[in-house]
Amino acid sequence: MSTTHRLATSLAAALALACATSAHAIEVTYNFSGKVAMLPPPMSAHIVTAGFSTLGIDAGDAITGTFTYETVAADTSPMPAIGFFANTLRDFSVTIEGHTWSLVQQPNTNYVQVDNDDQIPAFVAVNPGYYADRLTIGTTALDGPAPSTLGAQPVSSASLELLFSAVTPTPSNTPFANANPPESLDLSQFSLLHQGYITYTFFDESNRFRSELIRFDIDSLSPAAPVPEPSTIASMVGGLGVLAAWGARRRRR
Repeated sequence: MSTTHRLATSLAAALALACATSAHAIEVTYNFSGKVAMLPPPMSAHIVTAGFSTLGIDAGDAITGTFTYETVAADTSPMPAIGFFANTLRDFSVTIEGHTWSLVQQPNTNYVQVDNDDQIPAFVAVNPGYYADRLTIGTTALDGPAPSTLGAQPVSSASLELLFSAVTPTPSNTPFANANPPESLDLSQFSLLHQGYITYTFFDESNRFRSELIRFDIDSLSPAAPVPEPSTIASMVGGLGVLAAWGARRRRR
C-alpha cells in the first residue's frame, strides 16, 4: 500500500469516527418564550404568589428562556412507557422582568423525562383511558431571586420545570422513544399544554410548610444549532490534522 493510500485511509477513518460520534453525542439547545399565565380570579391568585409579586412580576409579563440537554443518556426508569434521564441538562434558565433563574450544576438535580403513550388510569377525572405523551425538563438546583416571603427561612426546595404534553384516545406512535431524549421538538406535538413553573418551598417562622410559585405559558420554541461534544471536536480536529499532513507531503513531492 502506498503512503498516499495509507494517508487517505487514515483520513477517511478519522472523519468517519467524527461523523459517527457526532451522530450520537449531540447537545440540543432550544430557546423558548411566552407569558406569565393569565387566568380569571380566583385562579389567578395561583399564578404569581405574593412572594414573587413583590419583584414586579404579574400575569401577562413576557418570559424568555433556554435549555440544553444531551440526546444520549441512561434511562433509569423501570416503567416501559417512561424514560427518565438524570444529569442530562447542560443549561437551563428563564428570565422574567429582568430577573433570571438558572440551573446550578449539581449531581442528580436535573433531568429530562419522556412519557411515551402512557395510559391514563381509569380513576383520573380528565381523559381516563387516554394515552399521554409528555416531555418534562427540570432542575431542583436553582440560582435566582427567592420570594420575599422567604425571609431568613431556609429553602426546602427550589425548582424550575417545563412540561409539554398531549393526549390521544389511542396510542399515537409519536417520534418520542424512551431510548433517548428527543433530538427535535415542535410545539405542535403538544396539543394539551406547554407550561413552566418556578417553585420555592420552605417552612415559615411558624414552622408551616409553604410554597411560592410563578406559572407561565410557553408560546414559542425554536432550536439553536446543535453543539458537538468535546470528543467529537477532538475527532474532527484529528481528521483535519491527517488531511493537513497529507497535503504537506504532496506539496513536497
